[in-house]
Amino acid sequence: TGFILQEVWTHITGTSLSSIPLNTTPASSTQLTSFETTANTGDNYGQRLRGYLCVPATGTYTFYLSGDDRAELYLSSDDD
Repeated sequence: TGFILQEVWTHITGTSLSSIPLNTTPASSTQLTSFETTANTGDNYGQRLRGYLCVPATGTYTFYLSGDDRAELYLSSDDD
């Protein structure tokens, strides 16, 4: 269980993560049913996925991340 929110900003110039205007309202916000987005969605946009996952068991989990031009993944073991 959990909750993943996808936020998308369009018409982004530049290739750094700081180019995404996170202090403005995104062009779209969608609640996802999985921790995955669609590939090849367009040009000059930035997106952020945020939320939480409640894993069913203690164990080892693998996360994969891809991006064009930049991507970062942050994980925490608690609500901080």
